[in-house]
Amino acid sequence: MIDESRKQLKKNIGVYCLTTNPTDVVMWAHYGGNHSGIALEFEYDENFASGSTTFEVDYDLTGNESLNIEKFINELVNAPDFSSLREKGEYIKNSSFKPLFFCKTPHWKYELEWRVLNQPGLQNMPAPLKAIIFGTNVKQEVIDYIESQHDLRDVEFKYLGLNKEKFEFKLVTKSQYEIAKIIK
Repeated sequence: MIDESRKQLKKNIGVYCLTTNPTDVVMWAHYGGNHSGIALEFEYDENFASGSTTFEVDYDLTGNESLNIEKFINELVNAPDFSSLREKGEYIKNSSFKPLFFCKTPHWKYELEWRVLNQPGLQNMPAPLKAIIFGTNVKQEVIDYIESQHDLRDVEFKYLGLNKEKFEFKLVTKSQYEIAKIIK
């Protein structure tokens, strides 16, 4: 019965994970392909379609919480038909499903994560694209290709630089980024 409930959730809900900190060294190490990836910065507005289903992650799980299986299955089986994703998101956020979607233990707090609930599968971007941030090890041909795309003319390009004294990342100008690559 639990496996069936899990299948039902996966069939009906997709999760898109975001952060508010594009310069976190650990985030780039975990998710940025050894700093060779890019980060996408989106505009956030509660009035956007995805804004209504975007929620901040709570970092208050202790690991000792127990899932009330009976309540969980009851809420899943008796969930109403939702007129909007926002309504679906609020229902999940206020149900016993919340730990599954919006909670993590405190040691993940550095991620400053937000999650967007949506339909499962490939999706459009969750909001208008504001900027593309290039990691410190992105290949130059990738940067050139992305920067040459006419569809991205209204998108700002940002570059990640390393502050070696503090071993932290900061956003730098394109010329500072290019100089740092030469010096490497």
